[in-house]
Amino acid sequence: MPIDPNETLEQLRERLRKTKLTTENELFNVESNDFDETELASGSADLIQQSDAELFPDEIEEYTPQERRQKMIKENKEE
Repeated sequence: MPIDPNETLEQLRERLRKTKLTTENELFNVESNDFDETELASGSADLIQQSDAELFPDEIEEYTPQERRQKMIKENKEE
């Protein structure tokens, strides 16, 4: 979008509003076949029912329970 040095602030705002509306209409046109919210975005329904450990059994966990950092508990001591 080129900038016109003679354009006033109100003209620029109006041009940006029009550009925003046309862009939104192009991206989120519910009439379009490209924009379908009724199905899963990706994957299949079977994959949703499984945990990551079930989907990727060969991968080791990032941290073992021994390697995980212990929770720090702040003790409030009144003196």
